[in-house]
Amino acid sequence: MASEVRDEWQAAIDFGIDVTLLEENLRRTPAERFRRLNAINKILHEVEIRTVPEDVRDRRAAEELVAKFGDLLKYAAP
Repeated sequence: MASEVRDEWQAAIDFGIDVTLLEENLRRTPAERFRRLNAINKILHEVEIRTVPEDVRDRRAAEELVAKFGDLLKYAAP
């Protein structure tokens, strides 16, 4: 199994994928990766607030809820 993973990893490199950031991230603990992801999400949220109109953000949020919960939303209060 380990040789298959190495072969696939090498195939990605041969294909032209830069795996250095993946390797760097895999050296972190899950908690460190989560903290980093959370920090990035906060930055993205701030950028979105400053650049995307509120009505577009609201529509996108509503579409995401429908995609996730679909028919269950019909039971939600207005």
